[in-house]
Amino acid sequence: MIQLDQPKWLLVISAGLFLCGAILVAGSQRTEQRAKALPRMNCDELIRKGRAAPRFVTLTDVQLCQNGHAFRRDMDAAMEMYVPVYSAKLRKEPRAADLVLLLEVLDDRELNRLLEQPAVGELTVELWTEAGALAPWIGNRLSTIYPGIQLANCRVLSVGLHEPSAFRSRHEWRDGMGMLLLATACQLGWWIWRHFRRRRKSVSRELVGIVGE
Repeated sequence: MIQLDQPKWLLVISAGLFLCGAILVAGSQRTEQRAKALPRMNCDELIRKGRAAPRFVTLTDVQLCQNGHAFRRDMDAAMEMYVPVYSAKLRKEPRAADLVLLLEVLDDRELNRLLEQPAVGELTVELWTEAGALAPWIGNRLSTIYPGIQLANCRVLSVGLHEPSAFRSRHEWRDGMGMLLLATACQLGWWIWRHFRRRRKSVSRELVGIVGE
């Protein structure tokens, strides 16, 4: 009888992919529910609330400033981008000295999405970074492209790390489904290979038997 046992490494990889995929798909649903439950406000309301604003909030009228941004990628390929933002309700971009909101972007997918459409509109952010804790290079770069900006007076709005958002939910679901499909493909590929391998060996044995007769 022909025995073709599945390699343990393939079984472990398939199981790991399936488990991680299932966790991401389930997590995407929780992320979506959390995102829908977040308080919504415009930029002016956030500024008025000040320190009383919740940690996570969905802003409804975000517009990126167009003079440029501060960007850096470290040796581990982790990126940081900082760009002032203001309310899209304003007819024109405020003077640098009047800018009081600074967007901190910590994920490449968020970076690409935001740079493609500066008139962001709705954006879920996290309020956890203090302006005084920002590295000196950020202030040096921003003061060059936005002369007169008062970084110490800015509120830092972070995206790409912890905030529950519809954007994050979609990517969790997509990544999870990708892992589930890959796990399925690994197992299906193994069983197809096993079937043809067994068939080929059976045919070879039959031919050997015929020649022997």
